[in-house]
Amino acid sequence: MNPSVLRTLGRLLGGLFPGLAATLARRLATRPLHRSRRPDPAGAEPVTFRFGLAGLRWGSQGPRVLALHGWEGRAAQFRGLGSAWRPGAIN
Repeated sequence: MNPSVLRTLGRLLGGLFPGLAATLARRLATRPLHRSRRPDPAGAEPVTFRFGLAGLRWGSQGPRVLALHGWEGRAAQFRGLGSAWRPGAIN
């Protein structure tokens, strides 16, 4: 949704129904959007960490690199980094 439209709706709703506006704002701020899962990038292997967190792994040897995406991001954003990774290539 367009941020300016969201702000306008928030002001309107906040003036008429402040409790409802606060509940909706909290929900928007604390829950990411639900998006459909995309196919894993070529060469990536899905892994599951503790507590149900999931990620992708490229290769099985060499030093481990942990890259964290943002709130609405996806592990596949690192496909360029993961597919280019070779032990000793990045210092």
